[in-house]
Amino acid sequence: MIEEKIYKVKLTKTEQKVLDFIMVHKEEACYYTSVELAEAVQVSGATVIRVVNKLGFSRFSQFKKELQTEVMSQRENLSQTQTSPARLQDVKKMGEREILNACMAAQQQNLKDAFLKNGYDKYIWIADMILQADRVFLVGYRMAVGAVDFFGRLLKLSRGHVVCITEIGMMTEELYDLKESDCVVMICHPRYSENVLLTLELVRESDCHLVVMTDKITEPVTNGADYVLVAERRGSSYFNSYLGMIANVEMLMSIISSKSFTETESRLEMREKYLDRNRQY
Repeated sequence: MIEEKIYKVKLTKTEQKVLDFIMVHKEEACYYTSVELAEAVQVSGATVIRVVNKLGFSRFSQFKKELQTEVMSQRENLSQTQTSPARLQDVKKMGEREILNACMAAQQQNLKDAFLKNGYDKYIWIADMILQADRVFLVGYRMAVGAVDFFGRLLKLSRGHVVCITEIGMMTEELYDLKESDCVVMICHPRYSENVLLTLELVRESDCHLVVMTDKITEPVTNGADYVLVAERRGSSYFNSYLGMIANVEMLMSIISSKSFTETESRLEMREKYLDRNRQY
């Protein structure tokens, strides 16, 4: 454990500041690059590397991988979910107005948590990664299909070379030639299907950029991701809520459309021209 190594090293006050930040924000820090970590702590990049070296790692990537492994080991304690039949029984005990109030309260909390847990910077960093990629692949199966379609329709108005993959057959056709310059955005929530795990295995082997949108940063599907965007799924009935996930898509697209204003404006004008010709309003 990295915590165990701390007691064996001597750090300056500035270096200790880096380590304290990592331990307090372990779930987020395990996906930072050395530059992002330095910016978050407001120290130099050299200071971050010195801390990593003193902990016994020759490269920051080695430290990052071990930190991710430690976070993943905590998953069993953090990902216990109530089954749908049990949740339905809870609803049976509630009155109709009580159900609606519970639903509204859950949705408000989901939206609040989606922003608080991710923070400003993560949306901006992911937006930059998506815009700088040669190609962007949006992937999601089953209940995530709607979010992928929504994200894809908006993203195609801000940049080209966007592919939406919602079936395992499409995965085998589209992802085998992934390059390091590509970016894959995987939208998934438990319970994970074999299709999700197979897709992520293929993506990790390609060394392309990976963004995972899920409900907890400690889920196994986040291992190896450049960034993880989380959204709570709490609901008031037997089904999970996807409002937080859609909110994350909207926040990302608000940043992306601003950063690519000229291209977005041009594509919107072209779309409007053809919508008018087809009499779509």
